[in-house]
Amino acid sequence: MELSALNRSQVGILGNQGYEDFIQVDAPINPGNSGGPLVNLHGDVVGVNTAIASRSGGFQGIGFAIPVNEAKWVYTQLKEHHKVTRGWLGVAIRDVAQDTEVAKGLGYDKASGVLVESLTTESPANGKLEAYDVITQVNGQPVRSVTELRNRIAQEKPGNTVHMTVFRNGKTEDVDVTLGTQPENLLASQNRMAPQGQPGGTSRSTQALGMRLANPSGDLAERFGLPQGIQGAVVVSVAPRSAAEKAQLMPGDVITQVDRKPAKSAQDVADMISKHSGKGPIMLYVESAAGGRIAAIPAPK
Repeated sequence: MELSALNRSQVGILGNQGYEDFIQVDAPINPGNSGGPLVNLHGDVVGVNTAIASRSGGFQGIGFAIPVNEAKWVYTQLKEHHKVTRGWLGVAIRDVAQDTEVAKGLGYDKASGVLVESLTTESPANGKLEAYDVITQVNGQPVRSVTELRNRIAQEKPGNTVHMTVFRNGKTEDVDVTLGTQPENLLASQNRMAPQGQPGGTSRSTQALGMRLANPSGDLAERFGLPQGIQGAVVVSVAPRSAAEKAQLMPGDVITQVDRKPAKSAQDVADMISKHSGKGPIMLYVESAAGGRIAAIPAPK
């Protein structure tokens, strides 16, 4: 057997909400072997066989196993609490490396770290973390990716205080957050995002970016599943191969901030984009039925 990789994530075995941190091996894992031990040459159990990626459907392929330390942690949780209880921050996050334009707009010059895009309503992180923060360390240890942060927080006990280092407004700050208990319906809680900034016109500049905007209305709210009373600019259409499309803006998105300042209407957004300094990308805060996120779009020339 040869161990070919550690900390494999985004394999797709457990879905978006699963905690994937697999050992990757070239050992054959036959159908029915899942749950069996993965052992080294000394006979030590190092993992629990979980799945195999195979083109033929047989045992030839790449095997994945849960690390034994993670299995021990789950066992202890089940023994002590009769269920798995995980720590919870209550934030929507993504890898900073996924969007270099966002990093550039924040003045962040590293390829690793985790961007905070929004906070869940009544989140443990409310008042501690903020949208646009980049989490770089937890309890003194570097955080390189979303998977690493999620796994580390999940293995902390609810009620524990974690010490975090964040990049905020061009400088490094230390933040302490007391963790809550992860909700059983995690996906539903993530869709209840706390509003960012204040609650709640198409111009040459927005046309140059490849998007058409409109003020929120009852018809648009119903069409796109938007919260009642939301303020900002609804993206009605996005031109193919435009700057807006490259920034992953979509019809139904509502732009509520431009360069971290609140916008109440389509005209506000158009005016603020036209007055952008030209230094770095335009930073947009975007809300939709799926929650809030940060987008960066190059300024029109």
